Amino acid sequence: RTTTTSCAGNSATFTFSGLTPGRYRLANTYTANANRSTLTPVLIFDNNTQINTAHVNQELSPDDFSYNSFNWRILGDFYTTSGTLKAQITDCHGQAGETMDADAVHIVTVDADDPRVLDDDGAGTSP
Repeated sequence: RTTTTSCAGNSATFTFSGLTPGRYRLANTYTANANRSTLTPVLIFDNNTQINTAHVNQELSPDDFSYNSFNWRILGDFYTTSGTLKAQITDCHGQAGETMDADAVHIVTVDADDPRVLDDDGAGTSP
C-alpha cells in the first residue's frame, strides 16, 4: 500500500495475535524511492495500547537482514503482555508530497530458547 498525502488517515495495520507474552522483534519491508518519506511512522501496540513509535527513512532500502528473498529494516524489540502485537504504518509523516509504503511486517521471538519466525506476512500483500 502506498499513499502520497500527509496525515490523511491512511494506514496499514499488521496484527499478530495468539502470542505467548514475551519479547518479539518486528521488522518491515518496503520499496525505497527518492520520493518516500524520511520519517514514516510505525506505531507499535501491545493490543490496543501504544507502546512505541519507530520512524523509518523509506528513501533508503531496508538492509538490516534478508529473509525469504526480501530485505528488512528492524523496527525494534517489543514486549507483549496481552499476546497481541500490532504495527501500524501511517501517512502522518509531516512531509507534504512525500509518499509512504507498507508492504509487510516480520515478527520473530527474541527469547534465546525459541528464535522461530512466527509470521512474515508475505511482502507485497495488504493487511
